[in-house]
Amino acid sequence: METPIVGVVAPGNNGIFPTQPWQFFDLIFGAMLGVFGPLVQKVRNGDCWSRLANLGTLLVGLGSVWDMPLVTSSYAIINLITSVYFALQGMRIAADTCISQYNFSVQNPWKLVFYSKG
Repeated sequence: METPIVGVVAPGNNGIFPTQPWQFFDLIFGAMLGVFGPLVQKVRNGDCWSRLANLGTLLVGLGSVWDMPLVTSSYAIINLITSVYFALQGMRIAADTCISQYNFSVQNPWKLVFYSKG
């Protein structure tokens, strides 16, 4: 059974722009997913769900760093450091948002009204 080698560029693709049919779908899906997170976060006013959805796409993008051997060029190291920084900031902001949203929902009297109707 033949398995693909991680980090190897597809045959005939020497650049960033896709040349194979499946690569176009990968590019379109990646672009849609990359636009989805920030737009949903803006529409939902940065609530817990939207921050976690945006954080998930950020972490998936960060995971692609480990798909190939670590490159030690200055650009790659700076890119890695900024990506990790933004991922940590996203985790902190998402945790703060979710904790404050949970605390508000616990103090909100809608639960008492909900339980009294049932």
